[in-house]
Amino acid sequence: MIKKGIMTGVMALLLGGVMCFTAFAGEWVEDSSGWWFRNSDGSFPSNGIYEIGGKKYAFNDSGYLVQDNWYQHPETGDWYYASGSGALASDQWVGDYYMGSDGAMATDTWVDGYYVGGDGKWVEGATKSSSSGSSYSSYDEYGDVHNPFRDAPLGYGYDHSSSSSTSYNNDLETKDFRHHSY
Repeated sequence: MIKKGIMTGVMALLLGGVMCFTAFAGEWVEDSSGWWFRNSDGSFPSNGIYEIGGKKYAFNDSGYLVQDNWYQHPETGDWYYASGSGALASDQWVGDYYMGSDGAMATDTWVDGYYVGGDGKWVEGATKSSSSGSSYSSYDEYGDVHNPFRDAPLGYGYDHSSSSSTSYNNDLETKDFRHHSY
């Protein structure tokens, strides 16, 4: 009986000791210039695309999160769109531009029956035909001028704009995407 009580006490102490150690890998920090991410070793992502918590984010030369803006990768030249939360748009239209599964803007390709040119912009009126590859028409199959991208919402992510809080511990670490091919 005493032996069982001692073992229970030892187990409780061991579990309590393990439970008090929390994983702290990084945190979001806001200052007067914007949001940035501090890794557990004190370093921070800058001048590239990094994955944090399963989402990709772009950071400028100074290490600040790019939000509600376009970002050109310094090594590849590819364009990305950072939403209001800072998460890169992917697999969606942003205005007249399509962001692929890797987040990079699609160029010179067909996306869901719509053509985007070399600059990435949707080419109004471009249609696929089985014989010639592409042709141009200003009207869709119903005879209406067709623009599927008006009022295209970003509609995902979360808002970093906090009035009083200055940091968020996300128990995350950054993954550097600067040296990966897109």
